[in-house]
Amino acid sequence: MTHKQLAEVIANAIINNIHNDDNKSVIEQVLRENLLGETGEFPDGKLSEDDGGEIAMAIGTHGETIIIKFGKQVSWIGISVDAAVELIAVLQKTINRLTN
Repeated sequence: MTHKQLAEVIANAIINNIHNDDNKSVIEQVLRENLLGETGEFPDGKLSEDDGGEIAMAIGTHGETIIIKFGKQVSWIGISVDAAVELIAVLQKTINRLTN
């Protein structure tokens, strides 16, 4: 199942108001196991021999600490200017939520 197909399954579950504890656990497990990490795509081309391609990540919080999960061991990331602007916006929104 591709990332897009998994996202569609999860979106449909949310749209259909499936939110009891059992389903929430299943959805969280699917997200952790399948949506994070390498997507197998190279949207900006392969930057080097050790480029693993695009990485799906999640940004969350634990108390007042911002957590960025990559779903795999990462030694470096390359990010386009547009993606950097988007990342900054998400981080700023998270910071605002934590400090207000």
